[in-house]
Amino acid sequence: MRLAVAQLRRLPPNMQGALWLVSGGFIFTSNSAMIRLLSTEIESVQTAFFRAFFSVLLLAPMMLTGRVKPWQSERIQGHFWRTAMGTTSMVLGFYAVSMLPLADATAIAFSQPLFSVVVAAVIAGEKVRWRRWSATIVGFAGVLVMVRPGAESLQPGALIALANAATVALSILLVKRLSDSETPLMILTQFALFSTLLLAPPAIWMDARDHMQTESLGLMGAGWRAETAQMLDEGRFLDGLAHDIIESRASSLGNTMRPGDARVSLERQLVTNAI
Repeated sequence: MRLAVAQLRRLPPNMQGALWLVSGGFIFTSNSAMIRLLSTEIESVQTAFFRAFFSVLLLAPMMLTGRVKPWQSERIQGHFWRTAMGTTSMVLGFYAVSMLPLADATAIAFSQPLFSVVVAAVIAGEKVRWRRWSATIVGFAGVLVMVRPGAESLQPGALIALANAATVALSILLVKRLSDSETPLMILTQFALFSTLLLAPPAIWMDARDHMQTESLGLMGAGWRAETAQMLDEGRFLDGLAHDIIESRASSLGNTMRPGDARVSLERQLVTNAI
């Protein structure tokens, strides 16, 4: 492992950056695939919560040993707003992956650098020359071709994916401002802690809602079975239905069906449905 790291450091900076980008893209795509699979089981907000929660568990040894002390940061407010924006982008990204084909969600996510140019010029006040603006405009034209606004195939997931790209650009700007005085480990730790706290209430509410829906369905089924059993016991409801069946089928069956036969048939059908 150390030999591989040493060889990596010997490479030119541009080559190192390219390798890191390729590795990050692979991890990003793998992460999106796992989110896509989980979306059939749990809500995207819950997936985001567990991601943040397990991040806290992984960072806990560093906090316990004092390597990072989030409580000593002097920019708690900045970390909170960065986490709010980052958490929003994370949830939007998870929903986009669950609603769109993975290839489309990934392709739209790559529009994030285009939004970064706009954010850098409008909010950060950085100078953006005409060449970069030209490339940005062409890039947004490509995004419009992919999203196809006004077409019948336009999906809400595409708009969510675009919103995710925009919020990621804003989150990167906030991270850049925090990095003036905060270490990357401090920024990562604060994000894990605050995002866990922000996502816990909606994740718990969604879990409770699912349990309530399941219990409601169970109570409805139990009530229907009890009502069916009562009707079978009393027999009055079945006698009335049997009489209606005889009248409705008299012409086709030649009045050969007896009330007892119709009642027995109804009893069997109701018992089968109740089971």
